[in-house]
Amino acid sequence: MHAPKVSLKVRFVPAVALAGLILNASAHGFVTAYDFVTIDPPEGLFTALTGVNGSGTAVGNTQNVDESTNNFRYDLRTGESTPLPAELGGLPFTPIGINDSGTIVGPIGDPEISQAAILRKNGRYTTFAIPGFASIVPRGVGRSGLVSGYAIVGPDDWSGFLHDPNTGRTELFLTGSQQVIPQGIDVGGRLVGSVALPADGAYPGSPAGQYGFVREPDTTITLFRVNGLATRARGISDTGIVTGFAGSPSVGYTVVAPTGGGYRDLTVPEESLFAVPGTVATFPLGIDKRGRIVGSWFGADNIQRGFVATPASSQ
Repeated sequence: MHAPKVSLKVRFVPAVALAGLILNASAHGFVTAYDFVTIDPPEGLFTALTGVNGSGTAVGNTQNVDESTNNFRYDLRTGESTPLPAELGGLPFTPIGINDSGTIVGPIGDPEISQAAILRKNGRYTTFAIPGFASIVPRGVGRSGLVSGYAIVGPDDWSGFLHDPNTGRTELFLTGSQQVIPQGIDVGGRLVGSVALPADGAYPGSPAGQYGFVREPDTTITLFRVNGLATRARGISDTGIVTGFAGSPSVGYTVVAPTGGGYRDLTVPEESLFAVPGTVATFPLGIDKRGRIVGSWFGADNIQRGFVATPASSQ
């Protein structure tokens, strides 16, 4: 597998352009409608936009029908895509998060034994591992360069982490959890993600399953669910709006980030749970400061495609 030439610029032709009405309560900071565009590159079999920075530059990847992989940077404003390396140091690279300075993070190596990679805008990269963990998967990167993600010992032994590349210090949290996935970081250092908890693991009498979380810079963690559904948080804007997906099949949501610790059962109008029209499942993975959301969706053909959801009010 060879890295594409980074100087090449291409424009993806949107496979589908759809308008979807979402009736949200504007008093809570939600938009009233989104325009959806599907990103489906030629020869793409599985495509996702995995993260976006505050100004609307996303990263993503495509698995092609010939089993090759294309990584790319995508401009939400122009629709232009710039290739990113498919390998770093001879190992497969998967970009997931990007910050405002253009730093990109993601894992390199085999899915079972991976290291974290930090790719700078100038093309230079560094890696790091966490002693005692076989697989390190970075998912987000903040404006200051702080990297979020998870580390795995075994199937039910995951830990969230925050890594500071400037000092080399790694902070672990929610250790020994099932499927803890920290991802989005806002300008103030708040971190969002999800975690699977056993019965009574979130609060007395709570069901087992997936919860979203918000982690404050002072380490306070607030757990939440949307309408009592299994919930995953993936992105947070600099204005404090959280996006992610909930339920099965999955639909998207936006909520104001809950704070204060403990558990919050968030009630969102059913009309506010959004999906790319005509799809089976929708997975929002990031949100920029204008409220534009990126992610992926699955159709009845079981093929994954990327999407951009732009608030109609910002057109």
